[in-house]
Amino acid sequence: MNLKHIVFLTLFFCLTACSSDEPAVGTPPVGTEKALKTVLVYMVADNNLYGYSLDDLKEMKSGVSASDFPDDCRWIVYFSGRDNNPRLMEFDADGKESVLATYPTSESSVTISRMQTVLSDVERLAPAQSYGLVLWSHGTGWISDSGTLDEPSTATGSAITPYSFGYDGNSGKKMKITSLAQALAGRRFDFIYFDCCHMATVEIAYQLRKSTDVMIASPTELGVEGMPYDVNIRPLLLGQYDRAVDNTYRYYLSQYNSGEGFGCAISLLNLATIDDLADATRDVLSVNAELPESYSPVYYFRRNVIDDGVYEFDHYIKALCGSDTDLYSRWREAFNKVVSLHLKTSRVYMLDSSKFQGLGSHILRSKDELEVTGDPYGYRETAWWADVVSTVFN
Repeated sequence: MNLKHIVFLTLFFCLTACSSDEPAVGTPPVGTEKALKTVLVYMVADNNLYGYSLDDLKEMKSGVSASDFPDDCRWIVYFSGRDNNPRLMEFDADGKESVLATYPTSESSVTISRMQTVLSDVERLAPAQSYGLVLWSHGTGWISDSGTLDEPSTATGSAITPYSFGYDGNSGKKMKITSLAQALAGRRFDFIYFDCCHMATVEIAYQLRKSTDVMIASPTELGVEGMPYDVNIRPLLLGQYDRAVDNTYRYYLSQYNSGEGFGCAISLLNLATIDDLADATRDVLSVNAELPESYSPVYYFRRNVIDDGVYEFDHYIKALCGSDTDLYSRWREAFNKVVSLHLKTSRVYMLDSSKFQGLGSHILRSKDELEVTGDPYGYRETAWWADVVSTVFN
């Protein structure tokens, strides 16, 4: 071990010794150096997906113990289920799990402070040159459903959830995307993969643009089986994100072709260029911001399940551009740089996907809509509203 490593470890253990109030119970093994990459899977599974979470954990163990697992990488899981206290664990090459930290159930897994604590513990207990993040649970995109939030909602009337990640059944809470962005603030991930429904929207992508350049998500409902971890672990660790997207798509395609599945739509988003898409969208809205009353949006959700939610972004903007093909062409060029890959079955949860382009959006039909509705989705809280839509709709 060279002098640099000795100095690093000395400082490292001094810092951890000063953190006795941390909930973590583990410490890094003596001699552990930074991994090339550590991936954290943040699993909020104390809900009706619990049984599927156990299947996914088995897939992860299989993937980590495979002969081609990169030996300079680490796979860490924060697991909040129904069995015991939330815990931070690591799977080794033999498929065994070791608990690095445990956490009390008195705090929800979808609070900003809990997520920040877990992220700090990962950096302390599984240090790496870079990090990836998988967010596993329910996801609601822009869908309104019942539940409380980790911080007060601006909505009036009954408790609802603006677009959110996670559902912690123990506390009955969910996490707004603005809260998720706050929890991730100051950290940069090689990728963020949403293993949940309805998270590929322009509002979510723009909100998280400072946390990553690569986002993988579904604009539609996603099957309860989640991604196929056994075949996706290596591509995610090696930065082969198009392969990970293709693996997930083919997994659901095989079910769809056998007549047993509901299909899949999944997108690979390049957030490094999303500011250009924001500029192009602002240009479109400045020319024409209001849709005709006869406009019928392309739905990313089943209306027999909900009556509002995520709509196809491209279809919406194309309608606003009307006969101005040059305006639409410039916008579409920016869109194509963000949606670098989008794969879909011919139907997804009984919806015709022929017009799906891979990125959802909230739709405001008129400038006074938020005043009439009282902004029930917390739209004014988002960075997309502040930087793009409000410049025209305010």
